[in-house]
Amino acid sequence: MMRIHVRTVGPIRRILGAKEFDVALEAEATVESLLRQLIQQHGQALASLVTDNEGRIAAQHIRVLVNGQDLFVLNDMNTTLHDGDVVSMVSVVAGGV
Repeated sequence: MMRIHVRTVGPIRRILGAKEFDVALEAEATVESLLRQLIQQHGQALASLVTDNEGRIAAQHIRVLVNGQDLFVLNDMNTTLHDGDVVSMVSVVAGGV
């Protein structure tokens, strides 16, 4: 088992109920498996932010960073996590004038 530290900002913080917390995952877990575990624990409100219409993990409405690096420069949802990694989740906010 390994421990991942999760940090949250914005509306996702309310859904997950904490600013920061640790999650225990199996070795070689990915960002996708982390998000699936969190969906099991926190339900539809989180699923609506991180899955597409077919239930695939897509994180369309949040930004996910692993140790400060965006998933787009890593291996997207297949990014392998390691013991002690910090995963930050930030709700995407759109707007304008």
